[in-house]
Amino acid sequence: MTKFTKNMFKLSAIAFSMISAVGVSALSAPVTADGIQMVAVSGPCTGGNSVYTSLNGTDWTYRFAGTLASMYGVAVNRAGLYAAVGEGPIITSPDGITWTARASAVSDFVRAITVSSAGQFVAVGNQGTIQRSADGITWTAIQAANPYANPLKGVTVNSAGLFVAVGQNRVYTSPDGTTWTQAFTPLTVMNELNAVAVSSAGLFVAVGAVGNGTTNGLVLTSPDGINWTLRPPFSASSTSL
Repeated sequence: MTKFTKNMFKLSAIAFSMISAVGVSALSAPVTADGIQMVAVSGPCTGGNSVYTSLNGTDWTYRFAGTLASMYGVAVNRAGLYAAVGEGPIITSPDGITWTARASAVSDFVRAITVSSAGQFVAVGNQGTIQRSADGITWTAIQAANPYANPLKGVTVNSAGLFVAVGQNRVYTSPDGTTWTQAFTPLTVMNELNAVAVSSAGLFVAVGAVGNGTTNGLVLTSPDGINWTLRPPFSASSTSL
């Protein structure tokens, strides 16, 4: 058994899903009678980035995505269209097997992607970029790359269609993926949030680190995506995890 001690690591991912890992998205309906298709992305690897699919979470099959770029996130809409983001083009697939490159609407690395139940995709990036798409194929920049902007590293959406994006000492919310408002948080200037997820009950959870590059964890929760609370034993100046 692994024993976690103080200052052991920073928190970089949170998920309420069948697989709790960065870059994994579960299809909303069964593909086979005894499983759900899942798609995982990473990279790069020899000849291209890594895309894997699985029907049971145990046995995984490699799929070639046609790009050498590292991929950081993937989402799937109710129609079964997968969209993955990273350091190159956005790639899409109708089945998780055959992938097509699509033009990103922003110039920087795209760190995370989500999709609402209504089919609205939103992706966020390193230089504070935000882009959206109604179909996962054609993308529109909502906030262009700004080298002085705080990076955005995670994004999620609840069942009501409220988008929440997190990054360097910032949380933003949007009711439609277009108009964004900074939310109230107890974060300090050095705090970083690396990922955000929302439970089926509507609880938002964001995780990160006390300082950029440190190993001190940070956890915040919110019932509405707007008002956030630090959870013990974590604090904006915590030295324990």
